[in-house]
Amino acid sequence: MPRSLAELPKGAHITDFISLGVLAEKFPVQRIHEILKETGRESERGR
Repeated sequence: MPRSLAELPKGAHITDFISLGVLAEKFPVQRIHEILKETGRESERGR
């Protein structure tokens, strides 16, 4: 029997279910900085 496609509830965002701590654990800050530099997306936000 085929499985149904998993979906978020209507109006929900994935960030409603995943905490920053989980993301930080899986994607270390140093690696994020490396990827941003490699892709030319590294910048400082001006305030």
